[in-house]
Amino acid sequence: KTRTREVGRLVGEDWQDMSIFVQRARGADPQAVVRPEAERAIRIAHEAGVRLAILSNELDLFYGKSFRERLPLLALFETIVDATYTKILKPDGRAYAMVGEALELPL
Repeated sequence: KTRTREVGRLVGEDWQDMSIFVQRARGADPQAVVRPEAERAIRIAHEAGVRLAILSNELDLFYGKSFRERLPLLALFETIVDATYTKILKPDGRAYAMVGEALELPL
């Protein structure tokens, strides 16, 4: 939070959390952060019946929950495991196990 506040002050703004920092750096349009080739690959996999999941260290911390909710592509994923809430970061094996459990995979 300290770095976020420092950078915000440099541009004359009061940034209280990381999601504001990231949105100001990358923009507030969720679609703008998705590479077209990545979106195509995700859609092809989904249409082929591949089960999709996201394991992120800080998805909501960086982008904010409302930002994620405005990204329709994420509806194609069965689960999103985000260390913003679990507090278990990759590469800790427990993070990967959480994805397996959410997908009810035999582990």
